Amino acid sequence: MPFDVPPPFALVAVTDVMRPLGVSDPRWEAKWDGWRGLWASGRLWSRRGTDLTGYFPDLVPVLAARLPDDVVIDGEIVCWNTGQGRLDFQALSRRLTAGRRLSALAAANPAHLVCFDLLAAGGRDLRALPQEDRRARLQALLSGMGSPIDLCQHTAVEANAAGVCCTDR
Repeated sequence: MPFDVPPPFALVAVTDVMRPLGVSDPRWEAKWDGWRGLWASGRLWSRRGTDLTGYFPDLVPVLAARLPDDVVIDGEIVCWNTGQGRLDFQALSRRLTAGRRLSALAAANPAHLVCFDLLAAGGRDLRALPQEDRRARLQALLSGMGSPIDLCQHTAVEANAAGVCCTDR
């Protein structure tokens, strides 16, 4: 399932309520301080369809080596500041203008792909499946894989979602 352009993916609608009407069994995920990204056909794409592959010399080879060629994964690209032990949006943004310093910047602030949805696998578009089924497939795919490919934790407990911490069910 090769793509010359990113396959379409849905953006989450902003809401002022924790439990939208009509959603019977919601799951909540953390909001990451990064860029929405899609892994498809050996490339990283932005939510607007920009090919970001060249800005991630640290992440792309790992994704290509560990993930099957036929998967499409929706997630968030984040940079980790190893010195401060936290995410660093500025380091992520500096990749766009780093030029020849990109390798050094990538080594100092490694990128991760925090995965939250599996949109396609095995040549099959999975978007019509319930999110719960796609989540189970994503968990199986990423099981034991480890950093820098991370599964986004989620919770079914509204009190956890309303707080700072988000943990798996």
